[in-house]
Amino acid sequence: MKASSLGVLIGLALTLGCGSSGGGVCGDGEELNVDADTYCVYRAAITEEGFLCPPAFMYRHDFGDDVVCSSSEDLPDRAEERAREVLGRERDAALPDAALPDAALPDTAPPPQECDCRPGSYTVSGSGMGSGGLPFMVNLSLEITETCGEDPVCLVNGSERNCGYLFGGIPGGFRVSLDGPGFVQLIFDESACDEPWRGTYATEGGSAQIAATRVEE
Repeated sequence: MKASSLGVLIGLALTLGCGSSGGGVCGDGEELNVDADTYCVYRAAITEEGFLCPPAFMYRHDFGDDVVCSSSEDLPDRAEERAREVLGRERDAALPDAALPDAALPDTAPPPQECDCRPGSYTVSGSGMGSGGLPFMVNLSLEITETCGEDPVCLVNGSERNCGYLFGGIPGGFRVSLDGPGFVQLIFDESACDEPWRGTYATEGGSAQIAATRVEE
């Protein structure tokens, strides 16, 4: 738990048992000790107006209207637990974000990378027009195994096929070869992080618009 040092000086002592109050190193506060360290606890009645921590315990930690002072900026977990037992309060959740330590601010998760989204099993389906204007259907299973920074491994209907972004030296979307020379390919242009993952079934004689739908395990 991080302390917010508001230029204030307070001393706090935490022990595994409650200590004294009044006249000690904590003045009107309660002296407590935890793991050989001393802390001072001050109740709301004491901290109502212009309260300053003692010079020897200059770091202030707010627990609602109560205050705990320590000689170091961080309040160890054991000391915090003991303080909560003594005060019977949670730390003040109403403090502005600027007064809270960085660790207490909400985390913003980075957007997923394509290599994080692609791995998995898919059903690839679609329809198109082949040579001579004849319609045809696409219905394939696709499984992708990939670790970011390494080459992906693709299985089409259980057989391993070449795949990647520059298959055959051709730039563009993520490509999966359905034959040795690469004349027949699945070309995915949209993000695998979106559902469904859309693309094109491409051959020399025709093409089809396809969608890869993730198979939930």
